[in-house]
Amino acid sequence: TSLRNNPLGLQALACRHCDASITSMTIRVGFLLLASLSGVTADGYDLGGEDAICWLTQTTLATNNPNGTLPDRVQLNSCPTGTYVSLDTAKPTALVDNIECPDCLDYTMHVNLENLIEAADGIKFVYGSGGCSDVVGKDSELVEPFTPFVMDTDETDGDGTNDIGHANVHSCGNQVGFCIPFIGNDGELATHTSASKDSWGWDNVDSPNVGSVTFGSDIILSKDYSPYTIIAHGRFEFTGADGAKWRMDMAAAHLGVVVKPQTREKTLDMGVIMIGTIVAALALLFQVGLMIRTMMHYSNKIMKLSQVNVLVLMIFAAVLGILIVMLTFGSVSDSMCPMKGFVTVPLTFMVGLLYGKVKRVLLLTQIKLLGAKKVTSYYVLGWACALTLPQLLIAVISMASDPLVKTEVWAPNEIDFWYECRPESGSDVQVFTWLMLAYSFFILILGAFYARMSSSLASYFNEASYIAIIMYSISLLAFIAVPVAFAIEGAFEAQFLVTTLAICMGVCVTTGVMIIPKILLIKDKNVKVSASGLDLGTSGAGATTGATATTATTATAVNNSAGGVKTVKIKNFFKRGDMKEVAVTLCDELFKEVQHVKGKYDNMFAVSKEEMQKVIDVMEKITDLGKDGEDDDENWK
Repeated sequence: TSLRNNPLGLQALACRHCDASITSMTIRVGFLLLASLSGVTADGYDLGGEDAICWLTQTTLATNNPNGTLPDRVQLNSCPTGTYVSLDTAKPTALVDNIECPDCLDYTMHVNLENLIEAADGIKFVYGSGGCSDVVGKDSELVEPFTPFVMDTDETDGDGTNDIGHANVHSCGNQVGFCIPFIGNDGELATHTSASKDSWGWDNVDSPNVGSVTFGSDIILSKDYSPYTIIAHGRFEFTGADGAKWRMDMAAAHLGVVVKPQTREKTLDMGVIMIGTIVAALALLFQVGLMIRTMMHYSNKIMKLSQVNVLVLMIFAAVLGILIVMLTFGSVSDSMCPMKGFVTVPLTFMVGLLYGKVKRVLLLTQIKLLGAKKVTSYYVLGWACALTLPQLLIAVISMASDPLVKTEVWAPNEIDFWYECRPESGSDVQVFTWLMLAYSFFILILGAFYARMSSSLASYFNEASYIAIIMYSISLLAFIAVPVAFAIEGAFEAQFLVTTLAICMGVCVTTGVMIIPKILLIKDKNVKVSASGLDLGTSGAGATTGATATTATTATAVNNSAGGVKTVKIKNFFKRGDMKEVAVTLCDELFKEVQHVKGKYDNMFAVSKEEMQKVIDVMEKITDLGKDGEDDDENWK
């Protein structure tokens, strides 16, 4: 800048036309900076401004001065009013290393012949004859009126004439101090596009001396010398009234144009795909194994107590969830993206089944006689469907109103890109996604709350405690995996692994905790379950209420401490009327207590010592009644 502020001192450097290619980098940095600075444009791009810069060169002498000396090219303090070049497109932001940018820069040349006389304002013509001279002559002057000079006669515009013989784009790398149209094309630091030609369009009806013409250029640059100064350059010639011919060069620039490295599409690494595939395959094999074992013991009382058809539905939902994750997260396509909105639906259905089972346990424990009320698997399925339906509706509405589509996503470096399933509207706020997540968290919290309520029930095999474990585990996974997946947005490989692992672990924990303990119980030879027992909540043999119980009239067998069997010989059982009434009352009481204990035992709930003691107390009363008050051995057999 200090050199530019002393243009007279630079005139010696500006006397030559720097049209030849320059090979020395030192010359590029130094000489190219100074070569054309015979003047400074007030707000030109040479000083970081936005105005175009114009240069004036006399190419032929006036007719009345055929032996005069032609002056050197001079940079004008400002372009004449109405004569300039304008940039019609914004600074290019999509230039990529050695890749052509088609129609990257459009620019328009303007001319006003009436104001060309302004070019002489404040300038000095310096003359040199092949060398450099400080002689200032007065042979050159602009004499109006001016007329355009046809620079080219090629058949390019239809009439065989071209007023503008040269228009193109120049690009100067970061090692060139001041980019001007006269720097040679070395193919690296300074490049030129091919020149275009055209004629002025005299379309201004108010001023026939005003014209313009628009050009466009493709650009190819290397990132090695980025950022660039890109200038749009145009050249035309005109003649004065004295016959002298003049050339006007004008240029406008975009400064600091960055060329990016070639972009590359990021896809899932094969190692990541293999890990995800192995995890999903193992999860699927685990579900198949559970299904086989469940079907092998389908008729077993332990399986029936847990409503085996509910367990089978749970396994099918787990398999569906794993498949949706693999199809929607492993690859991105227009056909698979809409399915991504349904990824949490199978999980919600599984949690709904667990919620239904908890409600079933709570309902049955509120019944005084466990075998007196039938609670079928449709009760559990109904709750699962009711809890899943809202989330299913959210997914369907999302797919109908703003479906997920294959979308190109760019990394912050603007080099790497990949494809994701995002809303078609392009909205950054994915409302339906957040609704799905919020509802899923609500279901988890609701299930965990009810599981906690029932987990305290005393039992030998209370499913509620296992359901509570599942709810806590899934909630923990969700609270870890979901924030992590959002936090690492852009690292789609990590998102794929986190999502796959979370879904697979969630469904495997759910089905495994629900089924594996039952399989272990079945294999345990010390666990005996009455073959006559039916599904939890169904009425088995003798599952009647106290109001309809009949009075037993047969002998009852009980075990003593030695393991032997004593049979009570009921003597004079209905001998007297008062004893008959007592006997009926005791038999009804015994039936009630036994049915209560049997209901708990058949449903694998723990039987307390107090409950067994009640049964024993009633049996002792009946025994005493049967002995008719006698203690001799004849009453025992």
